[in-house]
Amino acid sequence: MNSSTTATSKKLHYASLHAQLDRLNDNVLLLNKNIQVMADQVPSIQKIGVFHTAMSMSATRVLNDTNHLKLPRQRDQ
Repeated sequence: MNSSTTATSKKLHYASLHAQLDRLNDNVLLLNKNIQVMADQVPSIQKIGVFHTAMSMSATRVLNDTNHLKLPRQRDQ
């Protein structure tokens, strides 16, 4: 290989590396943006979890109370 071929090969490799680093940088910036959005949403997600738990507990209690009311009627029939 002569020096001009080596220089051209190095330029191509450096250009490829530069493109890959640009793509990596873009991905890191997008990741940081997504992490920030997620961090902003965490309190809302926690509230949704509390509401969901409260609704599940309430529904369980209502269904259990309803079942207790139906049991004596079923025995009478």
